[in-house]
This record gives sequence, C-alpha cells and structure tokens, in this order.
Amino acid sequence: MTSKLMALAHALLLAAALGTGTASASGPCGQISVSPSPGWPGASMTVQGNDFTPDTTIYVNLSGSSIGTSLSDAEGAFTLLSVVPASATPGTTNVFAFDDPANCEDIIDDYKILASEPPATTTTTTQAPATTEAPTTTTTEAPTTTTTEAPTTTTEPPTPSSTAPSTTAASTDENSPVSSSSSSEWWVLLIAGGAIFGFAYILGHRSKQLTRDEDQ
Repeated sequence: MTSKLMALAHALLLAAALGTGTASASGPCGQISVSPSPGWPGASMTVQGNDFTPDTTIYVNLSGSSIGTSLSDAEGAFTLLSVVPASATPGTTNVFAFDDPANCEDIIDDYKILASEPPATTTTTTQAPATTEAPTTTTTEAPTTTTTEAPTTTTEPPTPSSTAPSTTAASTDENSPVSSSSSSEWWVLLIAGGAIFGFAYILGHRSKQLTRDEDQ
C-alpha cells in the first residue's frame, strides 16, 4: 500500500512538471539555448542543451506547454527542432528543459515572442566612391621644324649667238698668221717651180735649135 502511494505521488509530480513547466533551474546540471530569438507564432525554433543525463529523454516546455522531447547522447547533449505554437502569447516567456526523473534541468525566463514575423532586414551596403586617379598630364613637345633651304641654282644665261662671230673672228685672227704664212710659202714654191720649169723648157728648146743648126 505504501509503495503504491509513493508511485502515485511520483506520477503526480511528473505530470505536474510536464503540464506546467514551473520547475526552477535549481538542478545540479543542464544548460540550454534557443534560436532564433526572438520568435513568433508559427516560427521554427531550435533548443540545444548539454550537460544533461546521458542517454535519457529530455522534455522541453514553452510557457508551460510541451513543445517536444529529445534524447540526449552519451555526453548529455541534445538538439530539439520545434515550432512556436500558433497560440503563443506575444511578450516575454520562458523555455524549460529537464530530464526524467528531473536530475538535470535549465530554464530561460526571458525568451521573447513577437506578434508576427518581423520584416526582413535589408542591409544596404554603400560602397565607397571609387577613387579616381588624377589624370596624368603628358607634355608633348612641339615637333622641331627644320627649314631646309632650297639649293641655289645659278644658271648662267646662254651666250648670245651674236657673240659667236666675235669668238670665231677672234679664233680666226689668232690662227691667221699661220694661214697667211702657209699661203705665202705655197706661192713661193709655185713661182719657183714655174721658173724652173720655164728655164728647163727654154734650155731644151735652145738645145734642139742648136742641134738643128749643126745638122744643116
């Protein structure tokens, strides 16, 4: 009879803990965290814990209502993926996690719930204005102009044809002594030849006449 009463009392205590989630974080172990924070009705939420009883069932309550259970690993860590109930009241509430028979537990008593999902945060990145390098001034020297003087062409005017007779005359005058001397010599020779020929003719004629006279 006594053992039945003790079992019933233990069951009532466990039911009360599961139903109300009012247990304080007075256990010797257990630590939890919740993300995202804040949450809102219908939003996904993740409860992670460590330092709980290894290989045991972990119970998690939100505002006194169960939102699921998870099994701790050999090191006493667990992860629970859940959803904020649609009936959750906006404001500050608590998240409570414990294992059976409540050897380890932890509570977050300042978890915030919004009335609805907040608008997406738009991050505007303002880029610094591009640095414009100062333009490079290139000084181009003016091309050197080289003035080439045209070669001076000196064209002597042609000697007028009227001067040709003078030149010819001058040349003739220069050569005239030689020409006159040659002509004089020819005349002398011609006269001398003629004289010799005449003299020979006379001698021949005279010789014939003498011979004729002797014959008579």
